[in-house]
Amino acid sequence: MTGQRSRGLRWLFLALAALAGSRCFTGLGRTSLRPSRLATRADMAEAPGDIKTSLRIIYDGDPCMVLEFQSKRVGKGVGKTGGKLKNCRNGAIVPFSMSSGSKWEKWEPTWSSGTYSYNDGGAYFFMDSESFEEVEVQAPLLGELTDWLKEGAEVKYELYEGQVVQVKLVDDVEMLITKVVQRKDNQKDCRVELENGNQLFAPSYFKEGDTMVIHKETFKILKRA
Repeated sequence: MTGQRSRGLRWLFLALAALAGSRCFTGLGRTSLRPSRLATRADMAEAPGDIKTSLRIIYDGDPCMVLEFQSKRVGKGVGKTGGKLKNCRNGAIVPFSMSSGSKWEKWEPTWSSGTYSYNDGGAYFFMDSESFEEVEVQAPLLGELTDWLKEGAEVKYELYEGQVVQVKLVDDVEMLITKVVQRKDNQKDCRVELENGNQLFAPSYFKEGDTMVIHKETFKILKRA
């Protein structure tokens, strides 16, 4: 009788231990889910606090980048954030408006590098530095950069889901002044023509035959080479 009782207690102990073990396992499983949930939240941007220039978000289904923004309150404490986005698929500049507390999915680009080869008027072609494949980019996506690309120029380009969404020059641009078109009466400025056909105003010390250094992002005059 005593043996049966001890065996019964032993089985009860094992059952309780098994139950406790399953609860501990379930608890660990729930804990392991938390990082993924936190990661999901970290991939969202909330207006207005997370909105900033150059932030990349999915807006109306397209990858976009914030160019400028402003936040203000409308009515009884209702916040609004608005500004301009660049659609990174087609280069279009579009207005946007967000309500306070709204959340937007962020996206992270990947980068690759290459050199500029040529254009056919509508598309620009680059050679990838790693694969040596030809990369085609439509002119509207490049914007003002099309005026400053020279054959062999090194570039880096931003990719979203394998598609080029932005191209940047690696180095500042050097351009030869082919003509001084006009000098202003104040003798402080002049209008010059460059080898690419662009005309712009420059300090009066620039003259025909000089090489001008242009900033790789702003395309403003930096100095004489």
